[in-house]
Amino acid sequence: MSQYIDKESVYNHFPSGVTVPPRFVEFLDCLDRIIYDAGWFPEFFGESFDRYGSTCDGYTSDMGLSQCFGIFVGLGDGSLLAYWFYEGCDMSNPPIVILGSEGGLGIVAESIEELVARLIDNQFPNKSWIYPISNFYYYPDETWIDKLQVWAEETWSLTTERRKLLTASEAETRHPNLEEWLDDKLAGDFS
Repeated sequence: MSQYIDKESVYNHFPSGVTVPPRFVEFLDCLDRIIYDAGWFPEFFGESFDRYGSTCDGYTSDMGLSQCFGIFVGLGDGSLLAYWFYEGCDMSNPPIVILGSEGGLGIVAESIEELVARLIDNQFPNKSWIYPISNFYYYPDETWIDKLQVWAEETWSLTTERRKLLTASEAETRHPNLEEWLDDKLAGDFS
């Protein structure tokens, strides 16, 4: 078991009534086996949106935003990765977003499969808010990517061709604009 993977914390911080996606559980189990406790790796832990939201102007903890995000990774610079459970999304496989420590917000991947494909191939959207993702690649044992790739191919049939299709995706075109959505929520528009 890796010190960087706190599965119970992640599961306990998902919004109430939301089931942790099974593929996400499989992904965490894989990482728990292939990441050993040497060097540095982004920490998989659960957290309430309240900490992030408290830095946003006008945010109060009773706005219910913690019910919209399942935070699961701290990228080391204060940025977080989270599932985004907005009204109308596929609750079984919602998009994955970055909540940047410098205020950058964006959709990283449309699904956990796409996130894994992007991690394996180091293919992320060319956006200013994506730079904290590079923290995944500072881990001293670079073979973790190879191990993840073997696991993803064997377990999810995430072949090179399928990864290319997923990483060519433009998830932001198929979901609401995260920044505008969050601005609306902070302004009190909960429709």
